[in-house]
Parts: sequence; C-alpha cells; structure tokens
Amino acid sequence: MGLHRLADNSSDVRLLRSNGSPTSTAKRANRSAPAALKARRGNVLIYSVFAVIGMVGIGSFAVDYGRREAVRSELQFAADAAARAAIFGLSDNTAVSKAIAIAAQNVADNSAVTITSSDVTVGTYDTSTGLFSAGGASPNAVKVVASRTGTNGVATTLLGLIGGPQRVNVRVTSYAVANTAYQAIGAALYTPPTTHGIVGLNWFNLNSSTVESWDYSTNTVGGGVMGGTNAGVNINSSTFSGTLYKQSSQSISNNGSTITSTASLSSPYSFTAPTTPSTGVTNMGNYNGPPLWSQTLPGGKYYFDSFNVPLGKTLTFSGPAELYINGSCSISGNINTYGNLPTNTKIRMVSGSGVDIGMGATPLYLDVYAPNSPLNVSGRRVYGMFVMGGINLSGARISVDRTLGATTAGTWTAAPSGYSTGTATATQAVSVMPR
Repeated sequence: MGLHRLADNSSDVRLLRSNGSPTSTAKRANRSAPAALKARRGNVLIYSVFAVIGMVGIGSFAVDYGRREAVRSELQFAADAAARAAIFGLSDNTAVSKAIAIAAQNVADNSAVTITSSDVTVGTYDTSTGLFSAGGASPNAVKVVASRTGTNGVATTLLGLIGGPQRVNVRVTSYAVANTAYQAIGAALYTPPTTHGIVGLNWFNLNSSTVESWDYSTNTVGGGVMGGTNAGVNINSSTFSGTLYKQSSQSISNNGSTITSTASLSSPYSFTAPTTPSTGVTNMGNYNGPPLWSQTLPGGKYYFDSFNVPLGKTLTFSGPAELYINGSCSISGNINTYGNLPTNTKIRMVSGSGVDIGMGATPLYLDVYAPNSPLNVSGRRVYGMFVMGGINLSGARISVDRTLGATTAGTWTAAPSGYSTGTATATQAVSVMPR
C-alpha cells in the first residue's frame, strides 16, 4: 500500500494512504494542534487573572493611601488651629480648654476632631535651640496632638480584605509659639475693641440679617460690635448687637429691628484704597475657581484680575493668604481659611468692583478691606470684618472678629483695645513651628 502527497490551494500538505484515508501520523498531528491551542488559551486566562488581581491591589492601595493622607491633612489643619487658639490661654490658664474647643470646630474623616487634655501640652520654646519642652517658669508655647487611632482609625479597603488591618492609625502634632510682642500685651488681646469691625462708607442696609461680635479664641459670640456709615441706615427685621455709628445729620430707618445702641461719629469715616505690593506677589490672572471640584493653594500673596469661586467648588489655603483683586470678586462656593482665623484670608480690593458673597451652608472666614467697593452678602454666615464702600446684607449673619477693625480716623489696625496701631495682632503674635 503506497503513500501519496496531497496538496490543496492553501499549500497544506497531508499524507494519505493509497485508499485515501489519513495515516496515523497525520491523525496525531491533526489532534495535537487544537490541544496546543487550548493550552495556550488556558495560560492567557491564568495570566489575566493575576494581572487583574495586581491592578485591583494597586488601585486599592492608592485609594487607602490617598484617604489616609487626606485625613492626615484634615487633622493637621485642626491641630494647627487648636495650637494657635491655645496660645491665647497662656495668660489665664485656659490654653487646654481653648485648644479642645477649637479642635472640635474642625472635621476629619467626616467627623468632628476630638482631643483631650492629655493631647495638649503647655511648655517653653527655646529660640536658641529650636526645641520645645513641657512646663517652664514662663510658658510661651503649646503642643497639640490630634489622631485617629484604634477603632477610630482610618478604614482600609484591600488590607482588610486580605487579612491586614481594617483600620490604620494617623497621628499629627502641631506646635505654636507666642512671640515677644504677644507677651507684651498678654491677656488684653481679647478685651472688647475700640475699633470698628464693619463699615459701609456710603450706605448701610440690613434686611433680615444679624451683625454680632465673635471671639476667635473660644469660638463664642458675645460683647458688642462697633460699626456704621457716613450715610443713613436702613435696617429691616434685623439685629445689630453693638453700637451703630452714623453722622449726626443722618437718620436710621428702623423697621422691626433691634439695635443695642447708636452713636454719632465725631468725624466721617475716611479710608485709603489698598494697592498691590510691587514684589512677592503671584499673578493668577482671571480666576474662575478650581479646575475640578477643589484646589489647594499655599499661603502667600496673590494678584487676580478677577476672582470667582463658583457654587459647589472649594478653594483651600494651606497658610495665611493675601488676595489683591483688581476686578470683581464673587464667592458662592467655599473658601477654607487657614486655621479658621479670618485674618489668614485677607481680601484687598484695589479697584471699585464689588464683592458678592452668595448663599451657602459653609461659613466663611475673611478679612475684607475695600473702601471703594460695595459688599453684597445673601444667606451666608461670615466671620471676620469688612471696611467697604457700602454694605448690603440680606438673610446674612456677620460675626465680627473683635480683634480686627478700623479706627474712626481711618487707620486700618488689628490692635486690640488700648493699644496703638502696629502692636502685635493675633496673627502676628502666634506662629506654628515647623513640624
């Protein structure tokens, strides 16, 4: 029986017996080809499974790491604020209570930051060595620790699934030190002010709004605010807790409102418009809010042709910031001020464009000096102070930081009652030490 070679048009060669049936060798060849193909497919599947597991693992690690660092940043922000506040309790032994109160006003991992007395240490900072030590004859510094540990730690995703910890611990430390200027003015820093914290040079209109005094160190409302206008006052269904000033020739139109007291100015308010510093300023051009939902900028001085933080977006400053704005200023979104201390976000309007603050659930902490610009606040709570060309409040609540304000003679000063311009202020007097 002979063998014959058979070739088709595809150049495939097969061995056939003379009777036309394939040889055993050909049969084995035909059977082995599909088997090899199946084996290769199985290997690819195995590799794909491991690759997917690896990618999921890397992604989960990135999520865990990102969340941990986000919580760390929130805790650091709270610790810095608490340490700064505690400085103002050195003279009357209320440093611990002040730190605890301010920490609780901050949020980390979607819950209030809680610290105890054991997390706050009053001590001494040695300027020659740069070292902090607990206690001392004349304490001038405070150490604050904030953490999320144990069952209160930061939840993980992948680590918990593969038998690792379901929560990881995060711990931060902040040191604040009082400079010599603070030691000079001591406890008098937070006495009731003789300065005016809210001024509308050419008009002062309140509608269903509240103006009150606020103490940053204890985050409490109390004491009387001072403010007013060169013109008349229109106040409807509102409350002004303090002394409202006007010129003696002007009148107050009061419709169902409460004013603690009124007084006449000895001379008209007069303020000089701010100018942009010639050096050390970052030019931001026309700013229309974070490119995504949020953005963090370092502390420093910034120039804007216009400034807008739209509704739903958040701009965070990681340190004290000064904003020099030549065009319009609109804030409907949120601005996170460093340490929630109003003077850490200074807005200086170098033109006569308006400042518009829209409705929002999150309060703002701002120091606004714009004697040629109108202010319009609708449905928002704002902590800080305002010297403006005019004031329009509607459904607003203004809590004036009593350490900041302006004298009736027109000098802008942050000095507390009884001290002249140039005396250290809350911000100048306290610094957060490098960690």
